[in-house]
Amino acid sequence: MDNDRYDPQNDKGIYYLRTTAEMTVNDAARPSVTQIVNDAVAQCGQETDGSEYDMALWLHDWTLDQLEYDHSLNWCSAESGLTRHQGTCESYQRIYSKLLDAAGIANGRITGNGHTWNAVKIDGKWCQMDLTWDDTNDNWYGDLDQRHLYFGLTDELMAIAHSDHTANYQKGSYAYRSTDLSNNYFVRNGKADEWAEKYADRIQEHLNAKEESFSIDADNQSFPPSISGIQNGIVAHAMNC
Repeated sequence: MDNDRYDPQNDKGIYYLRTTAEMTVNDAARPSVTQIVNDAVAQCGQETDGSEYDMALWLHDWTLDQLEYDHSLNWCSAESGLTRHQGTCESYQRIYSKLLDAAGIANGRITGNGHTWNAVKIDGKWCQMDLTWDDTNDNWYGDLDQRHLYFGLTDELMAIAHSDHTANYQKGSYAYRSTDLSNNYFVRNGKADEWAEKYADRIQEHLNAKEESFSIDADNQSFPPSISGIQNGIVAHAMNC
C-alpha cells in the first residue's frame, strides 16, 4: 500500500496497491524452455556413455537439429530457438549453454566479428565450439564433415574463421584459453589420422628417393581459407602426435 501523507495532492486518502502475479501454464503440447532443456539432457544421458565429450557432442547435434538460422534476424534468444525453432548465433550459443549448464559441463560465451560462440571445458581442457557455423547439411568438401568442423577447436584455429578472436585470447584476462585439440571431433573419431597418413605416405616417398628438398600440394588447396586453414591445423596436430 502506498499512501504518501506528505503529498499535498493526496488529500482524499487515495491508496495505491501494487501487486506482482506469477502464473504457471500447464500444457503438455507447449512445454517450458526449462522442461525442453531438462528433457534433452535426460535423453542425452540415456543415449551416451555419460562422458563430457560424448554429452557435449550429443547436445551439439541435438541443438543443430532444433534450429534453422533466422536470416531475418528477428529471433535471438534461447526461448525463441527452442519454441519457434529459429534463431541467430545468439540463439545457438544460448541454447547450447543452457544444455551444458543442465548437464553440469562448464562453458562460456565468446564474441568476435559480430558473432558469438561457445567455449566448453571437457575433461579439464577448454575448447571452442561454433554451432552456428556447424549448422549445415552441405558436403562441398570431400570427406570433411562440415557439420562438425567447428567442434573442439583451439583459439588459434577458431581465429582463422573469426579474426577478432585473436585479440580475445591474447588478453591476459582471457578465461577460456584453448590450446589442446585432444577433444576435437576429427581427432577423436580418427579422421585426422587418416588425413595425416595420406601426407605421411607422400613425404616418405620423397625421403626414400633421398630428395634434399621437396614440396607437397595440399589436398584442400581449393577450399576457402576458413575451411582449409582449420583442417590443415588439425592435420598438423595429428602428424605431430
